[in-house]
Amino acid sequence: MIVLMPHQSEGVRILRDNPRWLLHWRMGTGKTLTVLKHCEDVLMPTVVIAPATTLRTAWTNDAAHCPGVELRVARGTSDYRAQRICRPNENTVVVTTHESFRRDVNRYMAWKYRRFVIDEASKIRGQIGRPNVSVEACMKFADSCERVVLMSGKLAPNGTYECFWPYRVMDKSVFGTMPWAFYGRYFVPKVTTVNKWDVVKEQTPDGATIDRKKL
Repeated sequence: MIVLMPHQSEGVRILRDNPRWLLHWRMGTGKTLTVLKHCEDVLMPTVVIAPATTLRTAWTNDAAHCPGVELRVARGTSDYRAQRICRPNENTVVVTTHESFRRDVNRYMAWKYRRFVIDEASKIRGQIGRPNVSVEACMKFADSCERVVLMSGKLAPNGTYECFWPYRVMDKSVFGTMPWAFYGRYFVPKVTTVNKWDVVKEQTPDGATIDRKKL
């Protein structure tokens, strides 16, 4: 039986005590094993969405050290995915891709999966004022779950403003549900006076520049 590192044991305790949490650890520090041990510690049907490259590597390999978890990989045809999703046990952990999850979100809700884990949460993105269809599916499911865990080494690779959608999925009480209110509160536009008419250059969170004349 594998022995957890001290920070991993602490991570399991934190996840037990906090139903909605961001596991913001560097790559290679054992986030996957920590979350699987949490799934052993607190039993409930669980959905994990992860990049395709880690489905049969990190998750499958680490699940071998967690005999209390029944790991299922739901990827392939619609019928095959339905078979892997149906009739979950309390220790069932279904691992799937973002695209497959978007197609199957209603199935997970119908079978009453109660914990949602998002690996590489930096992929949860949307336009400034509107989420994409993948984010909408994640929000819909996360709001119905008892527990939500986000995993990420770098949550906002292109800028801090990208934090809104992952946090909205995890816990809408952190920054609220309105992206523009978040941007307006935490990101002050860059303003430069360039001539006597006081033309203001405002840089939006996505990097666009708007010229606006001051009144």
